[in-house]
Amino acid sequence: MKHHILNTRRLATKRSAKYQQFLSIYAESCTVMKSINVVLMVVMCGAFASGCASTAVLKPQHSGYTYGGEKYGKVVVKASDAVAKDTRKNVRIEEMAIDQKIITQLKVAGIYDESSTDTVQVLINSIYIRNTFNAVFWGFLSGVDSLKGTVTLNQKDNQLAIFDVSASWGWGGTAGGQTSTRLEWLSKKFAEQTAGIILGKK
Repeated sequence: MKHHILNTRRLATKRSAKYQQFLSIYAESCTVMKSINVVLMVVMCGAFASGCASTAVLKPQHSGYTYGGEKYGKVVVKASDAVAKDTRKNVRIEEMAIDQKIITQLKVAGIYDESSTDTVQVLINSIYIRNTFNAVFWGFLSGVDSLKGTVTLNQKDNQLAIFDVSASWGWGGTAGGQTSTRLEWLSKKFAEQTAGIILGKK
């Protein structure tokens, strides 16, 4: 009887030790998973923050530019030599209708006049658009769509200002990954930034 009780106690002790070991391993696993989740959240937040953005910066020689009441009657969009060599990129630029987007923003701001000879000249230096499959299924992991260009404000033979404009989109999924959605966002933000600089909003 005593021998049986002793064996029972030993068995219980072993089970308790294994249980404690299990709890220890489980606690460590939870800690590791929490750390991984934190890292993933930081990465995702960083991707979202940097993935959808737009900027416009005046060239150093035109950093003192201020809006002087000019109105523009024409918007010309061209691709750089490097971009022009890629047929697919040219097609995307045409689909974006960047010139029309800028004209819309100029009209909203009240600085568009068809009779004016002042022009907004846009040179597209870089464009990258993910294919629809990658954008929908992989999201920001497949890269970031981007549009970069240099804008020159011309008044007869005088350059009023030159500035760089960029827009990027990193979202995906069935909503954010559709090509039409991405092209619309990039071109609209590019146009908004262009109008903003023209009005002196730095």
